[in-house]
Amino acid sequence: MKNELENFFKDKTIDSLEDVRSAMNEFVLKNWKDFIHNEISPEHLEAHKYLDKWDKKHNLRDIHKTLEIYPDCFLAKLYLVLDKDRWALIRDLEEMMDQEEKRLYKTGFMKKYKKGLEFTLDGEDYLKGINELIKAYISIGGFSKAAKLAEKILLLDKTDVLAIRFILAGLYALLEEEDKLMKLYRSRKEKYIPYDLSFMCLYYKRGEFKKAQEYLELIDKKNPYFISYAEKEIEKEMPKNAKLGEESEAITVMREMDYLIDFTPHIKEFISKRGNL
Repeated sequence: MKNELENFFKDKTIDSLEDVRSAMNEFVLKNWKDFIHNEISPEHLEAHKYLDKWDKKHNLRDIHKTLEIYPDCFLAKLYLVLDKDRWALIRDLEEMMDQEEKRLYKTGFMKKYKKGLEFTLDGEDYLKGINELIKAYISIGGFSKAAKLAEKILLLDKTDVLAIRFILAGLYALLEEEDKLMKLYRSRKEKYIPYDLSFMCLYYKRGEFKKAQEYLELIDKKNPYFISYAEKEIEKEMPKNAKLGEESEAITVMREMDYLIDFTPHIKEFISKRGNL
């Protein structure tokens, strides 16, 4: 699958994080076609049409219709609990994830795809559940548990459709796991700002301010809007398209990695001073 992904990207023009997401979605849909007849039931496909309607209008009738057509649709069950408070959400999601994993093993799904979930609706729904659990643990400062769950996603989904590697980078920074952060960074050979931000915060927490400043300067070179946006703290709507080097990228990174900023005391002051302490 890794070789297939690399070959697919050879003919693609990637100028932004949004281009990455778009290309990955195209790759997912392409691969789904190879699995539909053998791996995805017509009922499950029909059920997901109602989930698409729910995404647009958030009408609970579409969720219930989904479960009526396909009672095992995990994503529909997930949507029904997302509005609970963070503690109830964690309790319910832990139980739901355990039950879903047992169901997938029972059907032979997890055994068949133990080297990667590939691209099936069951697999995607399951990974989204783990992703929501990660967010819930981050909200209560459960960074170690969140990191383990993120690592699990990367083991199950080699292509990382959900881009969980960027969240994991920030979690490694908070946990001061330099070796793991470096290994993650080198494994992807990517030059995106989330990695630089993670290294900056890690070295800042260790009191290695010179190293932290070097990464801040690197971020500034890649995106001249980042420091000024971090200083202003102006709440802006999440951009639909994040272009590398533009303010939209700075907003997207700061919004998606706000947990790293929030749990690194006084890092915004460090950024505003450009590391000149």
